[in-house]
Amino acid sequence: MSIQLISHRICLAAVLAPLLFCATALAAPLNSLLDSKAFDIIPEESHDFFGNLDEQNARAAQENEAIFARGRMAFLFGYHDLARELWLPLANDGYAKAQANLGWMYQTGKGMPKDLKKAVEWYLKAAKQDHVIAKNNLGVMHENGWGTKKNLKRAAYWYREAASTGYSYGQYNFGKMLLEGAGVDKNPKEAAYWLGLAALQGVDEAKGLLINKTKWGTDQIQPAVTKATAPVIPAKQQQVKEILREPWVLSQSAKSYTLQLLSSKEEHVVNDYLNNPAIPDPTAYYKANVLGEDWYSVVYGVFPSFEAAQQHLRILPVGLLRYKPWIRTFADVQRAIKAPVE
Repeated sequence: MSIQLISHRICLAAVLAPLLFCATALAAPLNSLLDSKAFDIIPEESHDFFGNLDEQNARAAQENEAIFARGRMAFLFGYHDLARELWLPLANDGYAKAQANLGWMYQTGKGMPKDLKKAVEWYLKAAKQDHVIAKNNLGVMHENGWGTKKNLKRAAYWYREAASTGYSYGQYNFGKMLLEGAGVDKNPKEAAYWLGLAALQGVDEAKGLLINKTKWGTDQIQPAVTKATAPVIPAKQQQVKEILREPWVLSQSAKSYTLQLLSSKEEHVVNDYLNNPAIPDPTAYYKANVLGEDWYSVVYGVFPSFEAAQQHLRILPVGLLRYKPWIRTFADVQRAIKAPVE
């Protein structure tokens, strides 16, 4: 045994010696190579070296969409295990649609062992990528305490996020919370606005609530479906000279209304948006912390009533409608600044 060990050590040393010699010998020329311009690529040659990255990304997106579609077809025909196998790699790579669908599978127990906590985790990943149905479903989870602690404030936040991007059931759910004062201040007029939008998209539950509007103690407010005939109040059509910030927002009456024009996690997106000469005064932007992340939002105007804000929403310049503006109370905005959504 001792002879074998000695022999083994000798053999090992014999192998390592030339490797160490080679490494030492190569070190100097390798360092020289790294210090040289050998790895520099002239921009016009980069296409030949790497290929067209835009084309590669587009091709990858098409492939992901095709894989997702096959998974969707498998799921619809009851092959839930196959759908899971197709969607899981996509979800792990950050594909929002697959993440949202995995959340649904965990929520319903189809193709996955039912796990509401994991459903919330996957919905959150998709929602952070602006997947509108995942946002609404997160609201459902928080409203009912499924897979997470019951939190009506957070539920209202996610419903509002889904509603503001035009999702019908997000509009219904947010309108319902406004009507009940659950997670937000009770506001029947604003509730009627969101429920009206949901009803226009065919949500029967919203229509049912609007039919019983006499029980709300206020008149129904329907969203505009034709061009507004109210007189247009002139607004400055010039570049914003002064960028208003949080102090201005916090100084407004909590009972007043404003229009939220944009919300982004990238501050430079907000600054670029504010350079639009069509932005009227007064316009401000503020920072709020949502689920541990900073968000920057742009708001326009101070309106004494929901109806006044709604009128101005109808007559905004077309260029300001890109991010689907929506009506908020200053109380809601001020609360977002002072008390982060956790």
